[in-house]
Amino acid sequence: MRSALKTGVIITSAGLSSRMGELKPLLRLGHKTIIEHMVQNASVDCIQEIVVVVGNEKEKIGERLQGQNVKIVENKEYETSDMLSSVKYGIRALSEDTDCFFIIPGDMPLVTAASYQCMLRKYESNKKSKIVQIRYQGDGGHPILVGKACRQAILDYTGNNGLKGALRPFASDIRTMEWHNSTVLMDADTPADFQRIKEIYEWNGIPGKMEILKILRENRVPERIINHSLVVENLAFLISENAKKRGYAVNTSLACAAALLHDVERQKPHHEKEGAKFLRELGYERIAVIIENHTFITEDAMQNIDERAVVFLADKLAMEDQVVGLDQRFQKRLVEFVNNPEVYNKIKKNKENAERLLKILW
Repeated sequence: MRSALKTGVIITSAGLSSRMGELKPLLRLGHKTIIEHMVQNASVDCIQEIVVVVGNEKEKIGERLQGQNVKIVENKEYETSDMLSSVKYGIRALSEDTDCFFIIPGDMPLVTAASYQCMLRKYESNKKSKIVQIRYQGDGGHPILVGKACRQAILDYTGNNGLKGALRPFASDIRTMEWHNSTVLMDADTPADFQRIKEIYEWNGIPGKMEILKILRENRVPERIINHSLVVENLAFLISENAKKRGYAVNTSLACAAALLHDVERQKPHHEKEGAKFLRELGYERIAVIIENHTFITEDAMQNIDERAVVFLADKLAMEDQVVGLDQRFQKRLVEFVNNPEVYNKIKKNKENAERLLKILW
């Protein structure tokens, strides 16, 4: 996503991490530290500047971000100041012509690029917006997106209520955006908080069933399509389990999630491409790749059997909310395009691939 607005991000990482007991930005999550994840997630086309405000262990944080397109700013009062002080340092480091900027604490590594993109889209959609607040089930989360009209007010504020107090004059100009999962609320304040973040990270971007159903309904997917997807999900589970018994490296949870989401944009032309685009905007890249293959499977997916083949086959064994044979599933389409050799041959090839996979995986 590209935007006409010049947009920045301020990541505040100058805290003492007293409740954690270790410096939060340098905690390892997979192969990277928290601060590296945060910079990576903010490095999207719609954002031109990333400012990281540091205090304690500034040299170590700088080393982790070496070579990244970020500006590192030191909050020299980090031991005696609050987050608002770091926000002010970040604002001063942004270009004067910045149109809007995100503010996020430096211990929220599960906030995805999609969150930034969707918030900026919300901001652009209403010319009167000055602030966009992301929420989950009514609770305010991060990041917060602030327009340039608020910039000086934040810098001038000297009260005791932090950023919330600085933005109080703009309360009527706040737009809220409901997010589909709780990652926008999750910071690493304590060891228990960080353990939960690690568990979700290791789940590797696979949304749960309740979250998926929420996504489908918020995207106004008709119930008949949801019912079809539930049938495909059940088939994907059975096929995945059979595939693993036969030695194929298939992630059942990933296949089932993709099966539930494969028709998220079925009401649009080229729904497999539109669905993949939609899931990428939500941060689910692995699911997007599977959805791209569920209509016409690629030769690579046939040769390297994984979740793509599972969902493709599961979908071909279902007509609406009924499990059917491949002959019944393909008959109508073959008759429909019998006088269009190009499309007919693609459908015929699809059926042949499904028959091959059925013998291997069922």
